[in-house]
Amino acid sequence: MTRTRQIHTTRRIAVALGLMIGCTGADTKPTRQPNVDALATRYVEIVLALDRHKDAYVDYYVGPPRLLEVSLEGNPVDLVVLHQRALTLLEELSNARESARTRFLTAQTRSVVANIRILRGEKLNFDEWALEMYGYKVTQDAEQKFEEATSALGRALPGNAPVGDRIRAYRSRFYLGPKELRRVAGHCLELGQRRTRDLRTLPEGERATIEYVNGKPWSAYNWYMGNNQSRVEVNVDIPVTAAELCATLLHEAYPGHHVYSTLLDQLAQNGVIELAVYPLASPLSFMFEGTANAGIDVLFPGEKWYEFVRDELAPLAGVPPQERERYALVERAVLTQINHVGIVLAYRFFKERRPQKEIEQTLLDSGAPPQIVEVVAGKFIPAHGPQLGCYSMGMDRVLEFIGVGPGRESRYFELLAKQLTPSDLEPSR
Repeated sequence: MTRTRQIHTTRRIAVALGLMIGCTGADTKPTRQPNVDALATRYVEIVLALDRHKDAYVDYYVGPPRLLEVSLEGNPVDLVVLHQRALTLLEELSNARESARTRFLTAQTRSVVANIRILRGEKLNFDEWALEMYGYKVTQDAEQKFEEATSALGRALPGNAPVGDRIRAYRSRFYLGPKELRRVAGHCLELGQRRTRDLRTLPEGERATIEYVNGKPWSAYNWYMGNNQSRVEVNVDIPVTAAELCATLLHEAYPGHHVYSTLLDQLAQNGVIELAVYPLASPLSFMFEGTANAGIDVLFPGEKWYEFVRDELAPLAGVPPQERERYALVERAVLTQINHVGIVLAYRFFKERRPQKEIEQTLLDSGAPPQIVEVVAGKFIPAHGPQLGCYSMGMDRVLEFIGVGPGRESRYFELLAKQLTPSDLEPSR
């Protein structure tokens, strides 16, 4: 049910290398008094080296080709050596003048250290895992929102059967067939792009395209290819309604991952080299997932999403006129579930020691399609639990940061175009 950016098994940095145009090599020799650029280059080198130990650790790389080529030469750098390099980099960063770059590099390098500690066999508790690897403190704020959404679904779909069965039975009436899925996907991608461009000037030539795939563990995934190009893969094996598909494409493309990637790429090509690499298990994922989830509320604030689903998506998906009101109510509550269920279940699994079978049952009780229950409960949560907090807590933090009222949309897109960490979104900043 959750639209997780499941860690993929395909290496793609070589693909990005083939698409890079006009990039030049970087001098990686240390100086006696390293400046921030030198520290940033060392950070990139460590991340690329660590990718050879952790499958698909790097989601994309759009930096100097030479750094990538060096990282792929010979045998992988020993984890003990990488650990020491990362600790040394942290020490040097602590002595550097504080700036947005050094704050970012410090948070990301702490995450590198956490990844290496785990790869070397150390066990981190859930709170430490979330803080050190993803840069946020775990709370239970999502629990109430998830439970309220499930209760709302029960009220909207009365009956004697368990509420999860009622949700699945109702939504299955409106799952999209192959032709309808492509029609709705194209419509929502174009709509998201148009609305985003109305609010923010995007890099020249940017483009996100859709590819329909099978046999994936996730419902959709954005592959940023460099040069302001993204490919959004949509998994046609997982049943989906028009509203959920549209929310997914807004998350993955406009104003979500594709837009954020292109804006960070601009900074990277202008010398902020640490933004040329995106390690998934890092605080940068908190920013990516939080901004992508919040972006839906930016394009469709307040009741606008409900009205859009009722008045535009429901007719497009063939929902009968007399059913459109309830369809929109149900899909709004389902979106709230999707946004919050992951961290709720990860908290229960790790903090409260709930068994996997109970986690699976909670997913079923919330109306999740059976196809994804085992993947989420049996594989993703145990392996990547705190990453799920990036969706819920990241979204809440971003929405609090941009606030309400005039200028809200501008504040959101300004956030996407800056080098920020989760701690930069805290009220004290």
